[in-house]
Amino acid sequence: MGHCRKGLRVQPKFENVEGAFRVVLPNTHAQELSVEDEKYLPILRLFERKKEITRSDVEEVLGVGTTHAINMLKEMLKKELIKKVGNGRLTRYVVK
Repeated sequence: MGHCRKGLRVQPKFENVEGAFRVVLPNTHAQELSVEDEKYLPILRLFERKKEITRSDVEEVLGVGTTHAINMLKEMLKKELIKKVGNGRLTRYVVK
C-alpha cells in the first residue's frame, strides 16, 4: 500500500491505540485553498451542516448584501469550488 501514497505531501498517520494501531489516511480529494481563497472558508463551512446552500445562506453567514453574495458565489463557481444547481428562485449551490 505504501507505493500508492508515494509523492503525496500528506502521508498516512500510524497511531498506537490501546494495544492496537490506527491508520489515519489523508483525504486526497480535499482541495487546499490558497491564502487569497481563504475568504471562501465561511461559505465552504456551510456545507458541513447542509448538503446545498442558497444565496441567502451566504448573505447571512457573511453579513453582506445580495450583490456581494452573488459576486462571491460567481467567483467560487469560476474557481470550481462549488457547482450551481437550478435556476432563478430555485438556485442552489453544492460543493464540488
